[in-house]
Amino acid sequence: MQCLTNKVDTSSYNLKTYGCSVTFVNEHWMTIDSGYIIVQGYQIVWNGIFFESMDDVNAYSIERNVEIAAAKVPHMGLTLLSLYRPPKGEIVLFVTQMELALNAMAQNSDDNFILAGDFNVDLLTNSSEETKII
Repeated sequence: MQCLTNKVDTSSYNLKTYGCSVTFVNEHWMTIDSGYIIVQGYQIVWNGIFFESMDDVNAYSIERNVEIAAAKVPHMGLTLLSLYRPPKGEIVLFVTQMELALNAMAQNSDDNFILAGDFNVDLLTNSSEETKII
């Protein structure tokens, strides 16, 4: 989702329509000074009762190459990992950081994992170098 600020209504609609309990937002174009966007009926929970941020995993992010966001949902025995590779991000670096993040998660948890994200790779074609690397 490019630029979250002008897509709040669409995002709110999709969250409610599809009954999402949790969402990660990548490619939002926001900065630390942008403030929070609150979607009605949802709340931001950071290192709170419901979710625990996995800062050791999140630290594998590299600007312009890979965005990583990980959170544990302790009461569900679940760990969530969201990955984003910008279209011009280096694929080998992306895969390396993804592997490091997954290994860190596996060492720190016996939870089930959900991996989601946008790799910006067309996995339907076997001919591209990016597809072969993934």
